[in-house]
Amino acid sequence: MKQTHRKPASEEILLLAVDPQGRPPALPTRNGEDLDRALTGLDVTQRLIRFRQEIAGRIAFTTSFGLEGQVILHHICKAGLDIDIVTLDTGRLFPETYATWEETEALYGRRIQAIYPQQDALETLVTAQGINGFYTSSDARRACCGISKVEPLARARRRAGLDHRVARRPI
Repeated sequence: MKQTHRKPASEEILLLAVDPQGRPPALPTRNGEDLDRALTGLDVTQRLIRFRQEIAGRIAFTTSFGLEGQVILHHICKAGLDIDIVTLDTGRLFPETYATWEETEALYGRRIQAIYPQQDALETLVTAQGINGFYTSSDARRACCGISKVEPLARARRRAGLDHRVARRPI
């Protein structure tokens, strides 16, 4: 899908479809520009409905329970869309995040799938760097993100056989 560099208007949410390798999907009947035009001018719920209709295969929406994520999650649930809702639990989330997670599941009656880092890799990293080693350097932060975020999300996509994911911005 063509990615534009304009900032979306406040009432507009930019939706991107990417395959497990981070590439735009091959759309059998539309190219990315056609889909971008088809979504322009629609409200958030209509955009998500149209997006789901146009993109074949399994789709997941990943959320960290921030404001933008909660808005998109609300519209996915409101429309009853067949889109998996997933979150990454690094084990370092704030208590308020867990409370929001629980409240969100109760409000929408949907279980949000948790993805976790590999325990052995995380233990090895903490042994080498210390519990807060990621504060010491850019390389330490990249190593931490690789183990606690990048690998678990890639593993979850492979295991679930996800074809696409919904992203709020290019990754």
